[in-house]
Amino acid sequence: MQADRLDVFISHAGGDRAWAEWVDFVLRKELGLSTMCDVYDFAVGDNFVLRMNDALARAERLVLLLSPQSVGRRFVEAEWSAAFARSGGRLVPIVVEKVPVPPLLAATLYADLVGKDRPAAIAELRRALLGVQRPTREPPLPGARPPAGPDTPAFPGNAAQATRCGLRDGALWIPPGSVTLGIDAAEAKRLDGRIPSVDIRFQRPRHAVGVAGFYLARYPTTNAEYWRFVEAVGYEVPWGGGTLGEREAWSPLTRSFPDGLDDHPVVAVSWFDALAYCRWAGGRLPTEAEWERAARGETVRRWPFGDEWLSGAANTLEAGSAGTVPVDTSSPAGDSVLGVADLAGNVWEWCSTLRRAYPYECGDGREADDARGPRVIRGGDWASDRWSATCAMRRANAPTDRGATIGFRVAFDGPPP
Repeated sequence: MQADRLDVFISHAGGDRAWAEWVDFVLRKELGLSTMCDVYDFAVGDNFVLRMNDALARAERLVLLLSPQSVGRRFVEAEWSAAFARSGGRLVPIVVEKVPVPPLLAATLYADLVGKDRPAAIAELRRALLGVQRPTREPPLPGARPPAGPDTPAFPGNAAQATRCGLRDGALWIPPGSVTLGIDAAEAKRLDGRIPSVDIRFQRPRHAVGVAGFYLARYPTTNAEYWRFVEAVGYEVPWGGGTLGEREAWSPLTRSFPDGLDDHPVVAVSWFDALAYCRWAGGRLPTEAEWERAARGETVRRWPFGDEWLSGAANTLEAGSAGTVPVDTSSPAGDSVLGVADLAGNVWEWCSTLRRAYPYECGDGREADDARGPRVIRGGDWASDRWSATCAMRRANAPTDRGATIGFRVAFDGPPP
């Protein structure tokens, strides 16, 4: 048994042998990676379990071919479950035929070969296996920044991507700059008695950090947008396990949301669900520093629309809606200085960030997608009052929580417009 380094172990069902042979060839010949695949590397008489465990221990990545033949198969599930248990970041699912993707795998969905020609498929494999490094999110504080607001350019993705995820009004460029996170002693005293003391402590101390430029969806993800994802990959619908009222619950039978809620924010989605959607859309979840940067800009304001409460600018308890409303209901009155809408109230929004105390440090592990622990939610909801919908308010929920008042919006990396 060899003990040398192995780049990729390829896991597949017997019915996907042709795909396994082709992927193995491309990885070896086109990408120069060392591979192990049972098409070539397992001999008659080999102890399958021992060989598999040896390969998983040595391999940098496990490539899992997903198709109707592989999803649910015992040996394939044993392989990816073992790899995921060791480190979710080592698992690279590759969809070769359209199939409902298990939720745990959809949260790490990096490559989709369905409908692609050979050059495009090779490019997708190259991206998934060799990676595209995300630019740092906290550069040195910049100087002048481009103007922002209602005329900020939309996300410059290609037409196929825009059609695919159907983002309402696209995404806005959030220029690089400084953001002041949290609250000072005076604001903490003002909040005393209005929100729980644990929430006050979680927002301290106030401090400034630098944030790189990025794109952020103007609105939270809507039911109509999430439905595109559900249909495209066969993902489970956010029906909430019976926790949602009739007004907002999706039907597991029809796989759709109630009539008239197209433009309402999707709810009852876990952090993993939100992450899966974002990756399918070509984006990611925003960090909490990015979220607060979009809400506050470079000002220190209490709410996205200013320091004074403005009636009609947010769907909070004061509005009396008793539920979600269309994502543009509070716009433009409730828009942030950077033109982002619906950041206060309506639904809490998942961020990529693990629950950690301030000061915020981007590189201390709190932004690791494969780390365990509660994830930050921001923005308040329709069932909470205005003091829970401030720019600085931060809470954290278990990433598996599919709460009836939690949604999300998508962020994108990309060059400035």
